[in-house]
Amino acid sequence: MSHSLQLALVFLCGFGAGLLYFSGLMVTILKVRCARRPGLFLMGSFILRAAFVIGVFFAVSSGEWRTFAVCLVGFILARQLMVLLWRPSGSRSGKEIEAEQWKS
Repeated sequence: MSHSLQLALVFLCGFGAGLLYFSGLMVTILKVRCARRPGLFLMGSFILRAAFVIGVFFAVSSGEWRTFAVCLVGFILARQLMVLLWRPSGSRSGKEIEAEQWKS
């Protein structure tokens, strides 16, 4: 397998892990209100999501820092995508709020 194809697959694995991690986070946030023990629910969800991502990173990177970095880039881009998808339509960014505060 060529090196560039291998890096593309590593990137996709990181991106997929990011999508699953942040989708799981959103499900956790939506379901925590119904939980009898919300603290335990949040902690359990975090441990499961973190263990999954760490497992994917170590399985894919094979201890090589370059592949780990490519996987991390895919994970971060998945986070950016999830933020764009889940942001409420009327919400403002932090910079817009800060600019408004400085005007007054």
